[in-house]
Amino acid sequence: MKIKSAIFDLDGTLLDTMRAWRNLGETYLEQKGVVYEKGLKQVLEKMTLEESAEYFREKYKISDSAEKIVSDINGIIRDFYYYDAKLKEGAYDFLHILKENDVKICLATASGEELSKAALKQNGVLELFDAFLFSCNKRESEIYEKAASLISANKEECVVFEDALHAVKSAQKAGFKVCGVYEKLIRPRKRVAEISDFYIKSFKEAENLFTF
Repeated sequence: MKIKSAIFDLDGTLLDTMRAWRNLGETYLEQKGVVYEKGLKQVLEKMTLEESAEYFREKYKISDSAEKIVSDINGIIRDFYYYDAKLKEGAYDFLHILKENDVKICLATASGEELSKAALKQNGVLELFDAFLFSCNKRESEIYEKAASLISANKEECVVFEDALHAVKSAQKAGFKVCGVYEKLIRPRKRVAEISDFYIKSFKEAENLFTF
């Protein structure tokens, strides 16, 4: 397929960050020197951050206020994006290949602006993006229409890169071709692979899928 523009998701697609989010509660408790119960991830995934903070106070007798716990947890993830978050395999080279071939690139992510840009900057790719959309609801297909308009994209020559099933469906509903990206912690991975127009386990594979 000939590609003249691209829309990228961030977490789980370009960035290897899903494990950090999944382990966030455990990381916080480990830093506090607390031994936590088996299955904590499954307990916390149903809670908001504020609910998790109250749970830590009640279950593990953390003496800090819920507000302080939330602040500390946000600090952990902030430091991760600023200093430790890494691009997925092949993403750095693929983004540079797109830019060298004058492909317009838009980031459309559910994450906020500060952390997203910090991670892209520390990985040396922030300046490659022509446009950004932050705090997106990927269940709304209009998001992809908006992203495309920011880079004057023609749908026939635009590819959306996503790892999550609901996002793949939304982009396809909007009329875009989608390249599904393998993410170990995303479920159901098999279904993402089945319905995506293209599917890659590494961005090294993407270099052979598209012409410019």
